[in-house]
Amino acid sequence: MNKRLVCKNIRTEARQAGNYVFELKVFSKGAEDVATDSSKTNLVTIQPFRPRLRQSPPPPEPPKPPKIKEFFSTKSIYQEASSLKTPTESRRQNSQVRCQPSIPNPSTGSQPSSINLSMRSQPSSINPSPGVQPSSINVSLGNQPSSINPAPEVQPSSINPSLGNQPSSINPAPEVQPSSINPSLGNQPSGVNPSPRDTILLNWTITNPKQLKQLKLIGRAPDGSVNSELKRFDFSKGIPNVLKNFCNLQEELTCKNVPTDARTPGDYVFEITADSNKESGENTISLKTDTIKIKPNIVPLKIVQLKVNDQAADTKYFIPLNSSKPIRFATISWQVEGGKDMKIELLPSPGKIPPVGCIIYPLSQQPSSQTLTLKGTDGAGQEISQSVTFETLNRREGDASTAVHFLRVKETAKNDTYFKTDWRRQAEDLNDDQKYRATLDKKYPIKTIKKFDNSEEKDSQTQEQLRDYWFVEFENKYKGKREWYIYKLNFEEVKCCTLNPQ
Repeated sequence: MNKRLVCKNIRTEARQAGNYVFELKVFSKGAEDVATDSSKTNLVTIQPFRPRLRQSPPPPEPPKPPKIKEFFSTKSIYQEASSLKTPTESRRQNSQVRCQPSIPNPSTGSQPSSINLSMRSQPSSINPSPGVQPSSINVSLGNQPSSINPAPEVQPSSINPSLGNQPSSINPAPEVQPSSINPSLGNQPSGVNPSPRDTILLNWTITNPKQLKQLKLIGRAPDGSVNSELKRFDFSKGIPNVLKNFCNLQEELTCKNVPTDARTPGDYVFEITADSNKESGENTISLKTDTIKIKPNIVPLKIVQLKVNDQAADTKYFIPLNSSKPIRFATISWQVEGGKDMKIELLPSPGKIPPVGCIIYPLSQQPSSQTLTLKGTDGAGQEISQSVTFETLNRREGDASTAVHFLRVKETAKNDTYFKTDWRRQAEDLNDDQKYRATLDKKYPIKTIKKFDNSEEKDSQTQEQLRDYWFVEFENKYKGKREWYIYKLNFEEVKCCTLNPQ
């Protein structure tokens, strides 16, 4: 049986650095001088000793600066907040309009200073000065603040044809405060009750908010012009009060639906800039939104009302010059609705006027025809108009062509268009001289008319009722008579073409 000698991990004296090759020889017992076998190791290297140097700890990293993670608008397209007043507001506004004299018409020979301006709808605190001369009339119309008192005397060259709501003094717009954001300020159409939802709303998220010193927010048009003023928000002591309802501060600063002052139609690009604390590596970073649009409201033009002497205007008025109570003036009032770019005119004078207003218009005291046209034009050039004509004339009694109070047959009348001497009897039962047939194409001037609307009188035989008739005294004679009964359902009384003295 063969035996083997196995030796492991035998220590050597090799201690010094260097390269070593070890040789192992085998000798037999009978021949100790001659090796019977040998073997060498591969090269063995002892590396020199190098003591480790003690390393200092790495320097602390600087605080990470704040980063704008996201910045965007709640919506990409907004609609302009409506600038129209409600009908109730408009009516209330119109009731407070101060009627001004219009520019005098040379053909009247009348002096506007003789006009009584103490109208029912005039605020008691507005007192026209008695010394104003006709040539110095200020034709500025519209809603004047109740505290305005006209100047006692104005030079002729100072006539101001521009109309509208003119306050007694104009104060410059207040500067936007850096630390404030107020949705009620900024580009706001008149007449709008501001609401945060009427504005562009912005959202942002900031990482590393502990290093945030302040945020700056500004809006620009695509051409670079500023259309939303620069605002600054100081975060050195946490969320500023003005943003507390919109922002949440945890690991990140998140702000949602922050209102801006952007309300007018147009394109906006907002930029937010974050300023770091001094120890932060980067001082400022910024980010912009995509283009945000506010689309304008398309409001159709509408003449809500045109009135003459507080009554809905008719197309034409006849004014008799030989009346015992001459009519020298007419009160013209109007109300027009439309977009903010609309232009309202009263032609031929005074010209440009506000959407709601009132003037006292002098009427010619010579036979003539005067036409006033209320005209509105919107931003797209569309027009709407309404005209009224005042025809002054020397009227002769009985002249149907210039009648100012008359009867005419209704177009819907089918029969019984007769004047009758007896309301109880049908026309076919009356003699020829007891009836007169009225025709559709004529006017029948009248002096007086008596109505029996509350009468209970009734004919027992014909069943005719007196309340269905009028008793009329005509200016002209028909069949030799001026006084007749007419069946009121087939006739209409026309008084809309007359003016009552003011």
